[in-house]
Amino acid sequence: MQRTPKNSITSPIDIAFIGGSGIYQLENFQVETRLSLETPYGNPSAEIVVGKLGSNKICFIPRHGKNHSLMP
Repeated sequence: MQRTPKNSITSPIDIAFIGGSGIYQLENFQVETRLSLETPYGNPSAEIVVGKLGSNKICFIPRHGKNHSLMP
């Protein structure tokens, strides 16, 4: 899996969402890269996962962190 430089996405994203970590177990979801971002509000809960589900390019970030390490 390739690591993309900070703030770098090379093609348009169809769907982006914040959700539970179950996305990692979606059938046919193919992870393409992960983005590490810094924001004026601090670090996000985890890396942003970029991948494909069918013909849709998707960005996802788990709201509780990758290993459920953050409280709701």
